[in-house]
Amino acid sequence: MQLWSHEATKDALKQDAPHQNDEAQALREVLGSKSTAGDEPHTPLPSPPTPVALCGKTEQIGRGVIAGLKPEYEGKPPVANTPPKVTHFVTSPTSGAVILPALLASRPPPPHPETSTIGSGNYAAAPRAVVLGGAFDDAATAALREAVAGARAQSAGVRKVPWLRQDSSKPAPPLGPEYGKAMVVRVKEALARLQGEGKLDGGYEGDEWY
Repeated sequence: MQLWSHEATKDALKQDAPHQNDEAQALREVLGSKSTAGDEPHTPLPSPPTPVALCGKTEQIGRGVIAGLKPEYEGKPPVANTPPKVTHFVTSPTSGAVILPALLASRPPPPHPETSTIGSGNYAAAPRAVVLGGAFDDAATAALREAVAGARAQSAGVRKVPWLRQDSSKPAPPLGPEYGKAMVVRVKEALARLQGEGKLDGGYEGDEWY
C-alpha cells in the first residue's frame, strides 16, 4: 500500500511539472515586464558640478558669486549643463600666480599670505575654467596665464582651461549684492555655452568674455 502511494505521488509530480514550469515562466515574464515598465521613463542621476576657480578683488563679492554658482537641483537633475562649483577663490594676481598652477594640476594650493578659504576646498579635480572678476585686467590676466604656461612647460599635468573675463562694456549694477547676482547670471551663461561647445574638456585655453 505504501509502495503504491509513493508511485502515485511520483506520477502526480511528473504530471504537474509542466504546469509548474509554465507558471514559473509566466511569473518571470510578469516580473520582467514590471521591471521594464518601472524603468521608464528613466530619470538620469544628477551630474557632478563643474569645478571652476574664481578670481575677484573682495571676498564679500566672492561669497555672493560662489553662493549663486552652487548647484541648485530642486529635485531635478540638470538637463543640458552641469552646475559650476567654485573650488578656490583667488584674491590677487600675486597669489593667483602661485595658486592656479597647483589647482590646474589637481593639487592643493601652496601656502600664501593672501590665500582665501571661501571656496569648496575640493582639489581632487582640476578647475575646468578660470573665472576672472573685473578687477583682473589685461596685465593681471597676462601674469596669471604666464604662470600657468610656465608650470605646464614643466609638467604636462597642468590642465588647459578657458579664461572667462568680464566684459566691462556690458552694463552692470554698482558693487554690491546686485552686482554679484548679475555676474552670476553672465558666468552661468558663458559656462553653459562653453560646455556645449566642448571647450571645458581640457583642450582649450582661450579668452572668453561674459
